[in-house]
Amino acid sequence: MEKYSSRPDCMGRWCDGDIFLCDRQGVFTSLTRAIVFQQLAGAAASKIYARFEAAFENNVPTPEKLLKKGSDIQSVGLSRRKTEYLLDLSK
Repeated sequence: MEKYSSRPDCMGRWCDGDIFLCDRQGVFTSLTRAIVFQQLAGAAASKIYARFEAAFENNVPTPEKLLKKGSDIQSVGLSRRKTEYLLDLSK
C-alpha cells in the first residue's frame, strides 16, 4: 500500500482513506447506481439505470431532483423497494 499512497491519482487517495474523492461522478450518483444494480444482471441493470438517468435533466440525478419526482421514478423499471431506498438516500 505504501508504494501506491504517493501516487497523485485515485489509488493514492484511496490508500490515504479518502475513497470518495476517487468517484468521478459523485457519491450520490455512485450510490444510486449501486442501488439500481443490486441483485440484477448487468444488462438489465444497465437498461434500467439508463432510463433512470434519462428521467433527469442532463441525465444527472440529484437528491433534489429525485425527491421532486418522488415515487414516479419507479416507472423506469425500479422495484418499489429500490424506489424507497433511492428516495431515502435523497433525504
